[in-house]
Amino acid sequence: MIDFFGNILTMITDNIFPIAMIIAIGYFLEKKFAFDIKVMSKLNFFVFVPCYMFVHLYSTEFDPNLLKMVPAELMIFLFMTVLGGLYAKRRGFSKEMGNHFQNAMAFNNMGNVGVPLMTLVFSSEIFLVDGEPVYLTLALSVLLILMTTQNITLNSWGFYKGFSATGGSPKEALLRTLKIPILYAVLLVVMVRLLNWDLTENPAYVAVNYIEGGMVPSALLTLGIQVGKSGISFKNKKVFETVFMKMVLSFAAALLVNFVLGFDGVYAQVLTVATMTPIAVNVALVAIEVKSQEEYTSQAVVFSTLITLVLLPFFLYLIRWIYPIV
Repeated sequence: MIDFFGNILTMITDNIFPIAMIIAIGYFLEKKFAFDIKVMSKLNFFVFVPCYMFVHLYSTEFDPNLLKMVPAELMIFLFMTVLGGLYAKRRGFSKEMGNHFQNAMAFNNMGNVGVPLMTLVFSSEIFLVDGEPVYLTLALSVLLILMTTQNITLNSWGFYKGFSATGGSPKEALLRTLKIPILYAVLLVVMVRLLNWDLTENPAYVAVNYIEGGMVPSALLTLGIQVGKSGISFKNKKVFETVFMKMVLSFAAALLVNFVLGFDGVYAQVLTVATMTPIAVNVALVAIEVKSQEEYTSQAVVFSTLITLVLLPFFLYLIRWIYPIV
């Protein structure tokens, strides 16, 4: 017990605190200098994120045995999107609000929170065999497949929902989505891998590698700047409603998919924990890029991250009990 809560404290100080600090830096910089959020948004989606996707898809070796996690993540995405849409309709949300609510339901911060969380969980004493974290490599590999699948859906369907929220026709939303370079970065890396090209010594790849390192701080600074513009408020009931519904529906979705696909042990634990991570930062960045519900999405991301930390120990113990490994 002490070791587990020590790991949680370590995750907060080593991972969550730096995230909060970068967001805070963006917040105070905005108060001092009043940044142009459009420029930050364009840098993220036209420079940093495409480079990030290209480097990670190119440099990662995928185990064919893990590809079963692709339909698992797609099922989670479909479940959360459909239920999110039904709930938004029942609550009488506008189309604009409902689309961003669906994005908040469907997409998680598996990278900034999921990776360190999985590392700490599967390195804790209960999972050690002869002092070695024997399940850690498998857990991170499973998470990587989930992250990759989600990144593609977020930067395609997530953008489509964002653009369609601004009042355009489905055709207009699709055309605007196709102008986002992230999809072409994915297609390019697929072509490179199929042709078995070695880019490791290529100067262009080296440059792209440098750029992708700026993706996370740029995204968090942009989020902080947007929060600085919109202000911090706990009066928006829809923010609390979004976070509560996400926690409940995410857990239900993970249990259902694990049951349908017959997952247990490490696979079931990783899928459930990854699905329970906070709302993805890019949900707010999509809203900023399409100039729609920026305040709501930014505050939902921040509040989701905070509330997840409070409930995290409870859910981790519950998940271990439902899907025991050792």
